[in-house]
Amino acid sequence: MSEQTIEELMRSCNRARLGKMAEALGLSSADYPSKRSIAEAILKTRAEQPEGERIEKERGGHVQELKKKMTGDTVKGKIAAIKALVNENQAFAKEMQAGIKEMQAGIKEQVNENQAFAKDFYG
Repeated sequence: MSEQTIEELMRSCNRARLGKMAEALGLSSADYPSKRSIAEAILKTRAEQPEGERIEKERGGHVQELKKKMTGDTVKGKIAAIKALVNENQAFAKEMQAGIKEMQAGIKEQVNENQAFAKDFYG
């Protein structure tokens, strides 16, 4: 998985979303006064944790929310939990699509830069 930069994270997420991400990683968002500082802390924490453990922590918060929404073993509770999970997965898919588009744009930009350099070098 490619490394996300502070600027990319700040551009792709608002402060509230960064706060939720920080909380999911076990950080207190109140400890970070700026959007940049919280983005730095998120990326630092992600780098320090094994990926599997980090993903489990980030998604663990969502699992707890689902459990709260699910009242016992009722059909309505299960339906509510499934709907919440579907919504979560759709949001995650949108984030991934945005990240892919950004990465593709970066690749095109790098190719153009490399071509210009090669032209100047051999030119």
